[in-house]
Amino acid sequence: MTKMDPDVLKRLHTGFKSFLHILGFVIAACSVILAVIDAVRAVNPSLLMNHHGFLKVIFNFYPVVPALILGIVGFLFAFGSKILSGSARRSHLMTASILMSILGILLSGASFTITHIFPEGMIHESTTEASPLSDSDEVTERLTWAFGDCASGWTTVDTEKYQGVSSVNTCASANVLFIAYDSTTSAKLYNERIRSKATAYLESEIGGTLGEHQYASLSGDQWLIVGPGKGIKKLHSLWGGEVEWVEQSAGSGGK
Repeated sequence: MTKMDPDVLKRLHTGFKSFLHILGFVIAACSVILAVIDAVRAVNPSLLMNHHGFLKVIFNFYPVVPALILGIVGFLFAFGSKILSGSARRSHLMTASILMSILGILLSGASFTITHIFPEGMIHESTTEASPLSDSDEVTERLTWAFGDCASGWTTVDTEKYQGVSSVNTCASANVLFIAYDSTTSAKLYNERIRSKATAYLESEIGGTLGEHQYASLSGDQWLIVGPGKGIKKLHSLWGGEVEWVEQSAGSGGK
């Protein structure tokens, strides 16, 4: 078997080492970028939720997991290239890769912690007019973010018998009710009535069991939502409005 020229081997070794340097740097940089985006998402979700396009995709993507993975991979690549170099000295690119990988890992951990301690975010930029009533897809996306996927599918309730109500949508699997009114007058007319019988209304319209959750309502000038309190708190951080806790009806499974 013919031996490869030592100079060729040296060039291949140098080229592979440089490739690892560059790849490690790129991976570490991506980790930091995703971790920063997720940190913003954790601290103030409305900054991303209120945008369209790339930022909204990233918001729904939940970037903390890939950020953490990329941080670890970038760290391993950086040290792998150091081992291949056979030198105790580190290049500037290698040092930058290691530092950014560590930063990406730390930011990812911090974001994960903040998200679980403050699921609705630490900073709330909300107004009572924030609900995008004119865009049904936007409403559905935000309800899904707050309460989880509606596995049963959203159901539209006939509103002919409710004068002043423009739409009523329910989700059986998430136990959520969303009502949009024609005017603020209609909202004031119906809201107290619905709050007083909220869980009974949900059960009659959805045909499901509410379980052991605490339930609350969130209302704005021309809309009302009734659902599990945890989701209501998250949605309040984006839409604002007035939060009120509601009592479950007898036999609904609540305490």
